[in-house]
Amino acid sequence: MKAYPKKTRFAIWGYGVTGRALTDILSKRGYLVTVIEDKEESEFQNYTDDISRLRKEGVKFHFGGIGNLADFVPKIADVLSPSPGIKVPEDLVESFEESRVQIAGEIEIASRLVAGKVIAITGTDGKTTTATLIHHILTTAGVPAHVAGNIGSPFINLAGETKSDHWLVVEVSSYQLESVRLFRPHIAVLLNIAEDHLERHGDIRTYTRMKGRVFIRQRREDHAVINYDDPACLQAYGQAVSTMHGFSLAGPIPKGAWRENGDLVVYSKKGFRKVVSTDDLLASGEHNQYNMLAAILACRLAGVRVEKIAEGAVTFEGLPHRIETIGKINDALWVNDSKATNIHSTLNALKCFEEPVVLLLGGYEKGLDLTYLIPYIFRHASHVVLLGETRNRFRKELRAAGYTNITVRKTLQEACLAAQDIAEPGEVVLLSPASSSFDQFKSFVDRGETFRKWVEKKMKRTEA
Repeated sequence: MKAYPKKTRFAIWGYGVTGRALTDILSKRGYLVTVIEDKEESEFQNYTDDISRLRKEGVKFHFGGIGNLADFVPKIADVLSPSPGIKVPEDLVESFEESRVQIAGEIEIASRLVAGKVIAITGTDGKTTTATLIHHILTTAGVPAHVAGNIGSPFINLAGETKSDHWLVVEVSSYQLESVRLFRPHIAVLLNIAEDHLERHGDIRTYTRMKGRVFIRQRREDHAVINYDDPACLQAYGQAVSTMHGFSLAGPIPKGAWRENGDLVVYSKKGFRKVVSTDDLLASGEHNQYNMLAAILACRLAGVRVEKIAEGAVTFEGLPHRIETIGKINDALWVNDSKATNIHSTLNALKCFEEPVVLLLGGYEKGLDLTYLIPYIFRHASHVVLLGETRNRFRKELRAAGYTNITVRKTLQEACLAAQDIAEPGEVVLLSPASSSFDQFKSFVDRGETFRKWVEKKMKRTEA
C-alpha cells in the first residue's frame, strides 16, 4: 500500500502505548497530528518531556475529552486512529463516514509505512506464543524477521527499521481488526475461535466476523493458514479468495500440516515430510502442538526449508505465564498460567495434567459462561479455589452443576494460602483463572509475577 499523502491530518484518540508510538512516528514523518485523550494531562506526568517535545514539533494535545467529537474531528483530521481499547460508537462511525473522515487503527496505518512482507497471527488463544515461535524459527533459519503488534511493541515502531524483503510477524487482536480496511498480510494465520471479548463485540458471531477480517484484503497469491479442527475458523474465512492451508491434529490436510503417529508433518510435492516429534517439543500440551503446526506451515510458506524449521521448533521453550512450571511446595507442583483469560485457555491447561489439579479460578468479570469448562473441572480438578470479581457467580454455577469441592477467597494471595493447605503431595496447583486480571492487577503479567513471587517465597521457606 502507498503511504498517506504528506498533507494527511491525523487525530490520535488515546495516548496509551499505541497512541504514543503513532504520535511520535507520524510527527517525525511530517504529518499534522492532534491527540485526543479523555484523561487529564496530570495523569501523564511520566511523559511530560515527550509531550513538550511533540508540542514544539507541532502536535496539538486535547486532554480531558472533547464534548462533541462528531463536529470536532472533521475540522482537524482526515484520519481518526482510535486506541485498540476504544470502541467507536456506531453513530460516530456513520457521522465520520459522512464527513469523509477515515477510521484507521494503528495496524492499518503501520501497514502503509512499514516495509516488508506481513505474517499476521490472530485467534482467541496462542497468538503471542505462535508469533514468537514463528519469529524464532525465521531468525534461527537466518531469515530477516521482526515481531510486533499486540505482542507488546506497536507495529508502527518498525517504521524505517525494515526492508522490503524482511518478514514482519504481527500479532493482531479482534480489537485491532475492527478498524482495518486495506491491511493485507501475505500470510494470515487463524489459530482458533472461542467465546471471548463479548463485552466488546456483543456476541460470538460478531467476534468471529472480526477475526475473519484478517483475510478480507488478501489476494489469490496470498495464503490463509487455518485450524481445520475448529469449524468457527472456517466460518471466519468465509468467502476470502486467498489460498487456504489447514493444520490439524486429526489427520492429513491437502497443502497443510498435521500430526501423524506422534510426529508433526508438513505437505510437500512428494507427499509429506516429518518436521519434529511431539516428544521433542519443550512446550507441552496439545494446544502447543496446534501452535507449532501453524508456525511450521507459515514458515514453510515463507520459504524456510524443513530442516531449518525443525531446528527452531526443538529449541523453542515457550513463554512466561503460559502453563509455566514454578516449582514445588510440599511436593505439590505449582504452575503459572496467568495468561488464561478465557474458558478455552483454562480448558487447555487442565488437559495438560494427568495429576489431580487444585485450580485457582476467577478474576475480572467479563461475562464468560462456565458451562463448557465444568466437565473438565469434574475430570481434572480435585478442588477449585475461586477468587476475584467472578468468585460468587462461579461458585453458584459450579454448585448448580453438582461440583462442591470449592473454596472461596477474595485475593490471589489468599487463594494461594488456601491452595497450599488443600494440595496433596503429587497434585498440581494451577493458576489458570479463565478471567482477565483487571479486578486486582494491571495485566496478566502483573498477576503472574505476583503468583510467581508468592510461590518462590514459600519455596524458600520450606527449603530452609
